Amino acid sequence: MMKKSYTGIWVTMLLLFGCASAHEAQNEHSTQTAENSTQTAESGSFELNELEYFQNRGVGVMPFLDTAPESHQSGIIIVSHGTRIATNGDLRLEATPGQWSPMPVQHDRVVDYENQSVTTTLSYPDSSQHMQGFNPIYYPDLHFYYDVVVSTDGDEIHVRVDLDRPMPEEFIGEVGFIMELYPYDLFGKSWNMDGRTGIFPREPSGVTVDDDCEPNPEIVPSGDMKIYRPIPNHCGRPVPMTTGRTLTVAPEMDEYRLQIENRNGELELLDQRVQHQNGWFIVRSTVEAGATEGAIEWTIRPNVIDDWIYEPVIQYSMVGYHPDQEKIAVIETDPNDNFDSEIQLRRIEPEGGHEVVLSETPEYWGDFLRYRYFHFDFSDVTGDGMYQLVLGDQASEVFRISDQVYDENVWQPVLDYFLPAQMCHMRVKEKYRLWHDACHLDDALMAQVDFD
Repeated sequence: MMKKSYTGIWVTMLLLFGCASAHEAQNEHSTQTAENSTQTAESGSFELNELEYFQNRGVGVMPFLDTAPESHQSGIIIVSHGTRIATNGDLRLEATPGQWSPMPVQHDRVVDYENQSVTTTLSYPDSSQHMQGFNPIYYPDLHFYYDVVVSTDGDEIHVRVDLDRPMPEEFIGEVGFIMELYPYDLFGKSWNMDGRTGIFPREPSGVTVDDDCEPNPEIVPSGDMKIYRPIPNHCGRPVPMTTGRTLTVAPEMDEYRLQIENRNGELELLDQRVQHQNGWFIVRSTVEAGATEGAIEWTIRPNVIDDWIYEPVIQYSMVGYHPDQEKIAVIETDPNDNFDSEIQLRRIEPEGGHEVVLSETPEYWGDFLRYRYFHFDFSDVTGDGMYQLVLGDQASEVFRISDQVYDENVWQPVLDYFLPAQMCHMRVKEKYRLWHDACHLDDALMAQVDFD
């Protein structure tokens, strides 16, 4: 048997609101992190870093570090030059699984630096999720363990899936390994499958219905809960956009270019949006009859831009600041960037133009996960007005410093718009806009009107 990040808004919040313990914990190994990142970048090859994922300059391949499939963040994730282009790489029971489709349970994750591999053990079903909770998931009667082995030879990423037993006959063609591709960044970009070409469409199209599939919205009772069985009722399926052995995604874009080769079968390119509004494009290959060891074998070749540097990002309070509060902007930079630029705080003049109120080099804060961070403290600036942060060619949106900054359009829209629009059990209309009709009419009881 084989044990068990991605920065974003949580990192920003951590830094903006301050966390001394996190700073101290990171400070000790931040220099080593930077050294390792630089060495990996200069080597021109993929290598397991101290954060337990494969890194090559601006490309990171993260095997089973996240478990949030609903947010398209689980399994194998590929971040290419600052953009998450592929995710949810795992074995699934449907060609185009949705938000509440069966997911495996993860048991073990072993990192082997000597052999440059990460082995994750998972299994179906997840009994803790089967017909449980607010959004119960229905699992078919299918029990098996499997290992996903992700490794590198320096130039390529290799993925192998080993099953503990052959797949039952009724699931042949249904169970397969998938990789989801973020659609918005690919709209209008091209694909190439073994020399055949096409464009990633903005709108989904192409549906097929199995001859023996009869739509039957069967209700499955579970105590007091009732749900639809998702798998048997997905009669409409996406027609593959293309099939073949080797797929190249966005060959015209150096930042996104990605090649996937199935070494022991064919790949399908599918559009998950045919079944699910929040679906992505999917690359998939199925488990063949009788397959166990090496049931799936992929080679993934992300394009790596030599000497690529992530452009610094200015993180600040878009709400603005009260004159008396601490004001710290956070600069997020690439660990390979020898960052020594000055940042300016500009006050916007009523007639147009600006006045430079403060200009200095931000103070180094430390390394956290994939990036290096700097602080720019402008707490001493208290004058009422509109301001802007400028770093080289980048400029923030304007923001306000005022003792009235929280008086309107901060938390108030939550009460004025968000919560009313979310109100269930009634029709919600705003002027000419109908947000939604009466909904969820059968899932609650009204409290007694004469009871406090």
